Amino acid sequence: MPSFSQFNEDYILCDYLEKNKININQFVVEIGAAYPELLSNSRYFISKGYKALLVEPTDYFYNLQKNYHQDNKNVTIIQKAISDKNGNAKFNVDVEATYSGISDTGIDIETVTLKKLLSDVKMENETIGVLSIDVEGYDNEILKSILNDNLFPQVIIIEANNKAEREKHFSVLQNDYTLIAETGRGFFKGQTGMFLDKVFTKIFKKGIFQGPNTIWLHNTLIK
Repeated sequence: MPSFSQFNEDYILCDYLEKNKININQFVVEIGAAYPELLSNSRYFISKGYKALLVEPTDYFYNLQKNYHQDNKNVTIIQKAISDKNGNAKFNVDVEATYSGISDTGIDIETVTLKKLLSDVKMENETIGVLSIDVEGYDNEILKSILNDNLFPQVIIIEANNKAEREKHFSVLQNDYTLIAETGRGFFKGQTGMFLDKVFTKIFKKGIFQGPNTIWLHNTLIK
């Protein structure tokens, strides 16, 4: 199968499900959808006929998604920022749009919890088969909010930008989910990556190290 994900997350997940004879509900939610095809954790599942909810706050990526999926009635695209509360927040639009996210500074943007958004688009009764979260540092707050609202996606794919973020994800997910795969970025991981990240950040004002993405399966599906 072709992979549209950054590090073959879609392929790894599908291979695991097939080998273990696990079926999931055909509904994918991508928070921080960005590109419609490149680096996408939802694109493969959409190509297989899954219903999809794509959430993207930036104008650039939202318009890309709208144009790309304009003829697909199974795909709903919403321009909002998912958060752990309904209201408004500051949103930093980075020069490289893929690094944009909720922060202490930036433009005002409407925020909504995933539970409320699902209700707003009449999808609250759908079991989420695959949830992908890539929100540049605000992921753990969103993750806790989703589980506190008793939304338990069958599969969660989540990005961590550093070791500390990754450890937070483990602490939130480990009771209800089982880690089935971990995908890394580049050659520099662990303490080496963290050290080099500090050095590059000091010199170039931007780090190079990003921790691995992880794929989690809800324990009810583990055989």
